[in-house]
Amino acid sequence: MTVSELEEIVGELYLLPPADFVAARNELVRQARAAGHREFAETLQTLRRPTRSAWLVNLLARRDSAAMKRLSAVGRELRQAQTGLDGAQLRDLTEQRREVIAELLERARQRAVEAGLRLTNELMSEVEATLQAALVDLAGSLTVRNGRLERPLSHSGFGPRPHIDFVPPADENPPLVGDELAARRARAASTDGIAAGRAYGPGLRPVRDENAAGSDQADAVRRVTRAEEELAAAESAHWQREFELADAAAAVEAASDRLNWLDNQRIEARRDKVKAQRELDEAQELQRDAVLAVADARRRLDIARQQAGIDR
Repeated sequence: MTVSELEEIVGELYLLPPADFVAARNELVRQARAAGHREFAETLQTLRRPTRSAWLVNLLARRDSAAMKRLSAVGRELRQAQTGLDGAQLRDLTEQRREVIAELLERARQRAVEAGLRLTNELMSEVEATLQAALVDLAGSLTVRNGRLERPLSHSGFGPRPHIDFVPPADENPPLVGDELAARRARAASTDGIAAGRAYGPGLRPVRDENAAGSDQADAVRRVTRAEEELAAAESAHWQREFELADAAAAVEAASDRLNWLDNQRIEARRDKVKAQRELDEAQELQRDAVLAVADARRRLDIARQQAGIDR
């Protein structure tokens, strides 16, 4: 078995209905071990049964690849438009997004009906959330197109951060973020006559200071940048927690699958033991009959010899 053959087997496995997944996977593991492919068997053993919604998305990825490619293309253009703050393109792509999502949801409904799967609002909501995640997140898109999804995806963010170009005034050298508090204190402490004269006109009415306005603008841009970075960090942490949650759930299911497999093995072993014990009892009974038959034959032989006057 080659790696490409294993990849094809795994891909076909994830197209099976979830109810048939574990039995089919265990049979493949048994065949791989019997053929001496221990590493492939271990790889197959780690595969997890997909949820119903993940299975439907896997079907779309393998059976409706053209529509899924359109989803990926729209998602790529959406991320680029969001990054560049292109309003007109965003409006056009938003309409395309609705159309491709609606088409894929309808195809998912058809696949579910063909498989005899009961349609529920929760099921279709998970399928839609997974498709939306594939639109706004590159990692989600690659995971969905792989066709081996085990859990539905979700995305609570708003896509990639916009790119903002800010060029500070030529006469301004804004302080670093770490020095911002010190700079504000320095400005607040400037109460000498010259500074006061610039800040206030007759009657203590504020007078606009161009340098102060430029500094405020720089402060605002820094706050926006810092907020964007915090959002990006939060979204990254969110996806990390999502993956950790999926891994933990997969580990629980793997343990459950392993326990079920061991239970089946124990049941089969008990059945084999009962059968073997029955065969042993039958063999012992036949052996006793054979011993009795030998003894009886010897007794008849002795009688016949005596009657014939033949010594032993």
